[in-house]
Amino acid sequence: MANPSKGKLTKFGNWVSTANPYKGKPIWNPRKKRKGKQLFGITPLDVFVNKLDMKAKKLEKYALLPKTAEHDKILSIMKDAGFIQFYWEPTGVFTYTAVNLKYIGHAKVAALRNIRRVSKSSKPVYLNTEELSRREKRFDFSILRTDRGLISGREALADNIGGELIIEINVAEE
Repeated sequence: MANPSKGKLTKFGNWVSTANPYKGKPIWNPRKKRKGKQLFGITPLDVFVNKLDMKAKKLEKYALLPKTAEHDKILSIMKDAGFIQFYWEPTGVFTYTAVNLKYIGHAKVAALRNIRRVSKSSKPVYLNTEELSRREKRFDFSILRTDRGLISGREALADNIGGELIIEINVAEE
């Protein structure tokens, strides 16, 4: 017989507590295999862009982002363009990169006004140089994946090459 202070085991293998305020709701059973909801279509790059956008909009100084080689290259492009101050790998945390966001003036305006992911695995967006020059007028900065690797939109226009448009960035005026 189960101890009533801890709860009881249901026929589904979950523990139901009799002492908690959420009576009748199952408590997590680590031994039971669950068919939980899985998030399809969310890649590390989606998490990277969304976290960076949220931290800039909340005017936070630092952002802790997932670390991959592609993210490091994107951060180096953004650092060269002046959107972030610097980035580093915190000690003891090998799967994340810490980023120090850049703000303009005394009013604390984020240098990144808006950042969004354009090309996704379900719908890739490829641009040639003509389409890229038209798009550069609407958005201030873009990052492309080309056969030469990740480069900024301005470098792609200067080299007269196209590629897959990954990220578009709107920049705050100084």
